[in-house]
Amino acid sequence: MQATPEQLKTLNKLQEADREALLAQHELDALPQKGEIERNKKRLAKVTEDASKVEEMYQSAKHSLQLLQDEDQQLADRQDSSKDRVDNAQGDFRSVTSLTRDLEGIAKRRETLEFEMGKANDRLAEISKVRQQAMDAKQQLEDRQQKLQATYDEQSSKLKQQYDEQKAIVDKLEPEVPADLLKVYHRAYRHCGGVAISYLVDGNHCSACRSAIPENRLIEIKRQAPISVCPSCHRLLIVDE
Repeated sequence: MQATPEQLKTLNKLQEADREALLAQHELDALPQKGEIERNKKRLAKVTEDASKVEEMYQSAKHSLQLLQDEDQQLADRQDSSKDRVDNAQGDFRSVTSLTRDLEGIAKRRETLEFEMGKANDRLAEISKVRQQAMDAKQQLEDRQQKLQATYDEQSSKLKQQYDEQKAIVDKLEPEVPADLLKVYHRAYRHCGGVAISYLVDGNHCSACRSAIPENRLIEIKRQAPISVCPSCHRLLIVDE
């Protein structure tokens, strides 16, 4: 293949820009926050689900306690009203007897309610502790998610910028390389881990794969100088004339 010294320089610049872009992409893909964000996201989803269930239990227990308290208040109002009516009965035995019976029933029910409200209060207190723990755990995971995302966004933004800058250089340089040479370069770049160019060193070795080139092939390669292809790794092989 034929290439002018200027085209060889352009080819080297192209290789450098492509390598820098590839490194930026690899660093972007390898950012640890990306995996941590996904793992934390799953934990947050599970904790949020658990917190939602605890919240339902809390609201149910709170509602049950409220019903008991409402009933007790209604009975307390009835109790006060019945006492007033007893005071106003003025010797009406039948009315006093009926009201007294009602007061006894109210007192008995309120005694039962007091016991039930005590248990309901204890249950609500227990659930409240679990609820607070769930809320704290959720908040911690949300805070961690925000920090991880902020760090990832900052680092990924820089790497994306580096990648875009190098790709812009690549787009500018490629038209300056002959089409047939660029085709071989692209093929080598894809199949050789992003290193498409090597040099003939130590007289008969490829600088990239370090393979020794047989004498018969070496003669042909030197005849193709300043650029050929390594018979082992198939990278573009720059030969100093």
